[in-house]
Amino acid sequence: MMYSRRLFTVYMRFVLLLWLFASCRVAVAALPGSLLSQVGHETDVVDKTCYVLGAEQGLRGNKVLQIMQLGDGRMVVMTESHVNIYDGTGFRSVPVDASVKDTLCGYRGHTHLYVDARQRMWIKDKRCVACLDLKTLTFVSDCVSLVAGAGDKNMTESVDGAAADNVDDIFVDSDGAIWTVTAGNIHCADVGVTLALPAGCGTVQDLDVSGGRVFVFTGRGLVLAYSVDNGTLLYTSAAYGDDMADRYTGTSLIVRTADGLFHQIRTGSRCSIFQTFNPARRSWKIHFECDYTLHTLILSGSTAYITTPAGYMTYDTETMTRTVRSSLRLPDGTRISTGINTVCMDREGGVWLGTYGSGIMYMSPLSGVFDTGETDVRLRPLLTSVMLHGQYVRAGSRYADIDVPYIDSLHLGYDDNDIVLTFSAMKYVRPRSVYYRYRVVGLYDEWRTEDAYADSSHIDSRGLLNLSFTGLQPGCYLIEVMASPRAGVWNGEVCRLAVTVDVPWWRSTAAIALYVLLFILVSAMVVWLYVRGVKQRMARKAKEDMLLMRIRDLMDMCSRQESPVSVILADKEESDGKPEMSAAEMDFLNRATSLVEQHLVDTGYTVEQLSRDLCMERTGLYKKLMAILDKSPQMFIRSIRLRKAAELLARGGMAVGEVSEVTGFSSPSYFTKCFQKEYGCRPTEYQPDKNTCI
Repeated sequence: MMYSRRLFTVYMRFVLLLWLFASCRVAVAALPGSLLSQVGHETDVVDKTCYVLGAEQGLRGNKVLQIMQLGDGRMVVMTESHVNIYDGTGFRSVPVDASVKDTLCGYRGHTHLYVDARQRMWIKDKRCVACLDLKTLTFVSDCVSLVAGAGDKNMTESVDGAAADNVDDIFVDSDGAIWTVTAGNIHCADVGVTLALPAGCGTVQDLDVSGGRVFVFTGRGLVLAYSVDNGTLLYTSAAYGDDMADRYTGTSLIVRTADGLFHQIRTGSRCSIFQTFNPARRSWKIHFECDYTLHTLILSGSTAYITTPAGYMTYDTETMTRTVRSSLRLPDGTRISTGINTVCMDREGGVWLGTYGSGIMYMSPLSGVFDTGETDVRLRPLLTSVMLHGQYVRAGSRYADIDVPYIDSLHLGYDDNDIVLTFSAMKYVRPRSVYYRYRVVGLYDEWRTEDAYADSSHIDSRGLLNLSFTGLQPGCYLIEVMASPRAGVWNGEVCRLAVTVDVPWWRSTAAIALYVLLFILVSAMVVWLYVRGVKQRMARKAKEDMLLMRIRDLMDMCSRQESPVSVILADKEESDGKPEMSAAEMDFLNRATSLVEQHLVDTGYTVEQLSRDLCMERTGLYKKLMAILDKSPQMFIRSIRLRKAAELLARGGMAVGEVSEVTGFSSPSYFTKCFQKEYGCRPTEYQPDKNTCI
């Protein structure tokens, strides 16, 4: 009896388990919104190892909103608070706050990144936009007005005169041109064309240019094809009927592939659709619909990578099979289940997955550690750092006003000739297995090859090429660098950097010109001084001869007992050649001379006293002496005193000071000054025992 009960219990448990299993299968199959019912069997597949890029590499923020690759190979990672730029060595981060955002009233989607032809990155996110200048890593103020026309010198206003605040949306096409949507029109100042939107087409959600046509994707599931030349609407194509148009009006994301196809994800309220538009056939192909949100999309060949709330999905557009991978495997073998928000593929085929809270997960295109294959891509090296005097050059320094990756020339002083340049190949798959070759035109013209495994390699463990130049001589140099994933295959682009080292100021052209000018000036000065010296010696010799003649005349006068008046008159006649004076004038001069000689010792004997002694007014005395001798009364008195002094000096026996006192001068220094002015030599030179002229 007890045995029968046990069998019955086991049987009932078995039946119950079968019923529960069947019920679960029916329930799962009956849920149209279930992720499992949409993708089939493989809902949890782990295939490749993921490498984490996070805070250790400098990533600011673990919630990744968007990822894109720049044209130079760097990766841009947008987090909640920062723009992070990865150059193969680490992240450089620029903070984003509300002050740098402008209103974009018509955009209701999530984070979207564009890069225009001027190397400005546009960041759109839910009714706002910000613009980061990648060359200076600074945000552009009032960026909406810039593209609307207020900040563009080629446009004075927006398309229909609307203010910048009325700009509904902004797009950047694959050529880097900026398009603005305002009041039912689309305008591009870069191309100079305006597109008129037809009524009832819905809001503009995506835009791109291909083959001379502008393709506009709207919220009603339409694509409008315009001519780039004149803005004419060529045709309109609908992806689906009106019954589905109201279902997918949320957001849109397009990806244009090399074959010219536009792949699009459209979302609605908790539902999405993945479809492809063929411009050549003007036809649509709907791949699948699902009752959950599809976030971002990339394509590699026929495989589409699509992020979902449960992970990421791979979809084969040829076989139309889907696989969701909800867990990721780390290098240590552990597995994590994390929400994936965005996906991006680099030029080597590596997949970058941005998560909600774990940073970036990177998957290499190689199958594993023992996969020795190599991606066949063309690499373009990028200058990532410049070091001078042990410090890195940054944008805004005296050496560069832009960020280092955009520098194509450096101008250095003569003492800045020790420089270290670092180049990255932007190779993310096995970065150390890269080959470089470089040359410095102006220093050596032959190419030099480097690989990481050579004994004297300049490639570090991160695959970076470090070139050090010490003691560069003044001159112009052109540094050229190439990179390749394969030895001996150099089909990539060349990175060029022009370096100019100034000559020292004392060796510059201006300095040499100054030296020549100084030499000419010094030579001219020497010649001038020599000529001047010769002239002075000749003048001194003539003066000495004239002085000797005067002294001899004075000696003769003293020996003949001639009066000073006769000597003065002789000098006057010699100077101006006038005829002899009358007897009255001679008598007047003799009386005046006699009065002065009587008062030689009196230093206070002035013109006033002389005029009183002669019973004349001072003005009358002045006029009479000027008429007879062409001398003022003061000069007349001084001349008589000096003639007497010369007579005393010529006789000898008296010192200069005694002579100056006897002849009525106030001081020996004043006497010497007046004597030298009158006779051309000092009193001491006039004395017979000291004068070299006698």
